Formats: sequence, structure tokens, C-alpha cells
Amino acid sequence: MADKKKSGHDNLIPLSKRTKEAQREIQRKGGKASAKKAKKRLTFREIFTAILATDMPKDIELTELAERIRAKNGSITIDQAMGLAMAYKATQGSEKAFELVRDTIGEKPTDKLDLSSEKGFEITVKYVE
Repeated sequence: MADKKKSGHDNLIPLSKRTKEAQREIQRKGGKASAKKAKKRLTFREIFTAILATDMPKDIELTELAERIRAKNGSITIDQAMGLAMAYKATQGSEKAFELVRDTIGEKPTDKLDLSSEKGFEITVKYVE
């Protein structure tokens, strides 16, 4: 009978069958790795800001631009690819894509009423009987 290759799961010990100390150590390492990954993950604002600071040669295709970024950074995340696609669409004349990029980087025009004034203002309240 031929030797069967083990799948690698046969030597795994479930967390519930480990000592409390071993469980805590594994959970501590997992927490540290999770925090490191969360810190490394960029917000869309950071992604768009980096993309907007990139020189874009005339008549370049999206895939070529993505490959340049991949070559420079070693890889490209899905978030970065989505941001790049939106920024590229904005350069191609998409008003919606332009608004999304503009709003995401924090340059959305506000429709708020500015109540700050050096003089202040007066409110008169009259009671009606």
C-alpha cells in the first residue's frame, strides 16, 4: 500500500485542547498581527491622495498605470486598484467619478450655513397671548 501524503491538518491541535497559557499566547500573537494589518491598511482618502500625486503620462491605459504602481510598490491591493480605476475614470471625463474622488479626499463643497461672525447676532423672541 502506498504512503498517503498528510494534508497538513492532521498535526494541528485545536485551541480548545491547548493549555490556557498556550491559548493566550496564540490569541496575543493573532491580536498583534491583526493590529499590524489594520495599521498598514490605507483609507480611501490616503489612496486617492497618493494616486493624485502620481504623474500620469498622456494617453496611458489603466492596466499600464496599474502595472507601474505594482512595479513601484511590489503589489497593488484591491482598494488601491478600485481607487486607481475611479481616478482614471475621472480623468476620462466621468463627473460621478470626479465627485467621488473629490469628496473622498475632503474637498467636497459644503452647503452649510456659516454662523461664525465677529459681531455676533441678536435674536428677539416675542410671546403672543
